[in-house]
This record gives sequence, structure tokens and C-alpha cells, in this order.
Amino acid sequence: MSSEVRSSTSYRSVLALVLLLTAMAPSLLAQQPETVRRISATVRELSSHGSRMPGYPGDRHAADYVELQLQAAGVVDVKREPFDVTVPIDKGASLELLADASLVQLWSLWPNLVRTSTVPPDGPQRP
Repeated sequence: MSSEVRSSTSYRSVLALVLLLTAMAPSLLAQQPETVRRISATVRELSSHGSRMPGYPGDRHAADYVELQLQAAGVVDVKREPFDVTVPIDKGASLELLADASLVQLWSLWPNLVRTSTVPPDGPQRP
């Protein structure tokens, strides 16, 4: 994924967080300063490691972080239950044009929000 895409996505994520925190500001300001500091640190931590979509490094980091925070809060029996998810991983791509050796950046598409086919392996059946 290019840095432009990451920057755009990060910008939108930061903007969403700012709007959310602005809406919550009156109640947050009424809280103890330590609570506000801890919330801010959590938001910063979870939003600073890239995409948290399954399969991306930020996903693993967020899961590790949440697990550690639960254990630090005294939760004893923290478990992870793995499950399969179909998600395209964008590792970046480009196309080299032979005419002038220029590179064109290619972008991944996530059709149907990554919904996989619901057609049975043997194909559709008549009713």
C-alpha cells in the first residue's frame, strides 16, 4: 500500500477521532486528568500501527494490546479464538509500461466488502 493511501486513511482516521473526542469533550473534561490521559494513550496506541483489518500487522498489534490491557486489569482467563476470514491483502503493485518504462501504480479493490461467493461448489441447483 502506498504512503499516499496510508496518509489519506490515517488522515481520515485521525479526523474521525478528533470529531469523536470533540463531541465527548465536555464529559471527558469532567473526568479525572488521569482518566483522560489513559484514554488518549489508548487511542494513540491503537491508531498508530496501520490498518487493523484482519491480516494486516495492525490487527495483530491491536489484539496483543487489548489482551495485555485486560491482563493488566486483572482478567485472568483471557483467550483468543481463531477463525478464518477472507480478506485481500494489499502489498502494493505497479505496472511498467514498455513504451516509456514508466510505472503506473495499481490499487486493490475490495468488491462486495470481501463477500465470498455463496454458490455451492457443485454450482447452482434447480429447485
